[in-house]
Amino acid sequence: LHVLDTPSRMFQGELAGYVRIRGLLVLWTFLVLNGATVCHAEAVAHDRGDFQGGLRLVWSWYMNEHPEWYPAFKAAGFNAIVVNAHSQATPKWWQSPIGLQHLTPPLDAVAKNKLHAYAQISIGGDIGVRIGRRAVTRQGTLEEGLACQLDPAWWGEYLIPAIESLARMSMEQPALRGVLIDTEQYGGKETSGALSNIYCFCDDCFLRFLLERKLGKEIPARAQRAAWLESRTLLTDYHLFLQNQMESRTKELADRLAKIQPAFEIHFYSVDDSWYYRGLLRGLAERKLPVFVLDERTYGGYLPQRGKEMDDFLRAHNPRAVWAPGFYTKTLSARAIGINIRRVREENRPYWLYNEDNPFPEDALKAATATVGSERKNAN
Repeated sequence: LHVLDTPSRMFQGELAGYVRIRGLLVLWTFLVLNGATVCHAEAVAHDRGDFQGGLRLVWSWYMNEHPEWYPAFKAAGFNAIVVNAHSQATPKWWQSPIGLQHLTPPLDAVAKNKLHAYAQISIGGDIGVRIGRRAVTRQGTLEEGLACQLDPAWWGEYLIPAIESLARMSMEQPALRGVLIDTEQYGGKETSGALSNIYCFCDDCFLRFLLERKLGKEIPARAQRAAWLESRTLLTDYHLFLQNQMESRTKELADRLAKIQPAFEIHFYSVDDSWYYRGLLRGLAERKLPVFVLDERTYGGYLPQRGKEMDDFLRAHNPRAVWAPGFYTKTLSARAIGINIRRVREENRPYWLYNEDNPFPEDALKAATATVGSERKNAN
């Protein structure tokens, strides 16, 4: 019995060990597969190389219509392009008869060339700005071309459903990685460019602030609202109120995307140290995805000091936000484009090239291609 019992116990030990190992393997597989959604955000940044210097993007007019340009972009070291999401002259363009079908040919070409794409959505200067109440400046000017960026109708009827429709499309078209929100205001009566603290003093924003602070319901005339706040040392508090509202709206967008496509990315163009961008950055922080902030202030050349300032600003509000300097083909010569691309690549920063010409300037692409080719030669 003793002789027979010994190998029996050994067998039982081996079996138990096998069961434990198999159990661990099953548990590991379960965690990997079922934890993919939880870990996907971090994995995306690492696997795609999209964090820090990984984004090399081309943003050009006529991009949708000229997929024959894409191979040259790839050869020049770029890995992403911007496509125009708007298809029809209707505010809710994604619901038009054509919908998003116009994006299929360029996205097919993007995939063929092993690039990825971001769909541009603008907050100013396009048909969608007709939705929602109008923004009001600190001087009381009603901006017909800009919706109040805190209006529930603007978010609920335009921005959120538009981005949701693109997120759904990305599940069928994986080359579509996300959206690029063009936050520049075009053709403003007082100012254009990044949204600054001159906004928003509309009736609704102002009244909600008064109610939150228990300051009554009497609203000063539009042109007197900023001065009314300043006289009571409330202007900073007002901007913080707007920032918190923006953060809340953005979190709602993030939560909606999490139910559709958690890895769908949101980046934006143009930036300023204002309540709008602070709230936008903070609202996106919980997604744990990189947020590339495309800056036009470098159209005339790379600005290291600007980069340091933006690094500090972005880190304070979103640890995954990354500054991306842009270079403009009308402002810089081909030689200067090559020099600037080399500088940002040496610092492992993302970058982008902006163009409005058709055909796309060949000399600019040749300069970029030569820069990348020189790097590869030196590496070998």
